[in-house]
Amino acid sequence: MKMLISCNSGFEPGVKGHALIIPKEHYRNLYDLDDELAAKALVLAKKMICKMKDILGCDGYNIVQNNEEPAGQTVFYFHMHLIPRYEGDQVGLGWKMGELTEADKEEILNKIK
Repeated sequence: MKMLISCNSGFEPGVKGHALIIPKEHYRNLYDLDDELAAKALVLAKKMICKMKDILGCDGYNIVQNNEEPAGQTVFYFHMHLIPRYEGDQVGLGWKMGELTEADKEEILNKIK
């Protein structure tokens, strides 16, 4: 399986150096990827951000991948954003943190065991 790195695929980059990782075959999102391809995507992301951090001189990186509309997926093929971050850049990726009770935590942990 091959992957594509794109810095110019018609998407609106959030900041200088924003890139996408996209498999050459179509997958709707992470749910549809096999484990091998999902692992390759993350290994490729790590390689790219390590190289690009030095090239761009950025202070950090966000790796963003959304699955389904409620989670922010607006384009329905698997893709992973590599977003360089610069001190004070004000790029918005935030969300309002909810609260999880101890009972909720226990219930979830018990169900995934």
